[in-house]
Amino acid sequence: MNFLAHLYLSGENEDILIGNYLADLMNKRALDQMGERFKSGVFLHRMIDHFTDNHPQVQASSALLRGRHKKYSPILVDIFYDYFLARNWSEYSKEDFTVFRKRCYATLLKHSSLFPDKIAERTKQMVGGDWLFSYGHVEGMDFVIHKLKQRVSRPELLEMGVDSLLENEKKLCEQFKSFFPDLIKRCQSIRAELS
Repeated sequence: MNFLAHLYLSGENEDILIGNYLADLMNKRALDQMGERFKSGVFLHRMIDHFTDNHPQVQASSALLRGRHKKYSPILVDIFYDYFLARNWSEYSKEDFTVFRKRCYATLLKHSSLFPDKIAERTKQMVGGDWLFSYGHVEGMDFVIHKLKQRVSRPELLEMGVDSLLENEKKLCEQFKSFFPDLIKRCQSIRAELS
């Protein structure tokens, strides 16, 4: 899952949300230096990734994209699932999407002084560009894939990423909708254990 899903699955606990957000952006040593406060969020993040990677519907989505995108198909599935979450938000949350985004952004900015400079700057860019909103639009997907291409060893395998989304949108959405309630239940259970 990508940023939107990870933030959504954090619930309303700010420390869990921050740890979940930072888990992909910092290495283990740097996260350990942040202290105990955010460890539950880091744990939740890793559980989400493990559960997602091993779910049959997610694996089916990856298989759908593998012919064109090879080793990057699971990464694209993570990104595309944020697209489906944003587009179907009211099916999964009673909180208005605008209210949710503002709450997340305020929490991230409130704690950004604790982040390494590079991550604090990236967080400001996320808030300023309202990335969470953009995930629900094809243009936003194109932007995310473009940024991803700058960080991978074989960017050519991400070419036509948006085309893959549009060509397979119905099937991918079905797979997302079959998978995501399972992940929500798992996260609710984990958060209950962590509190």
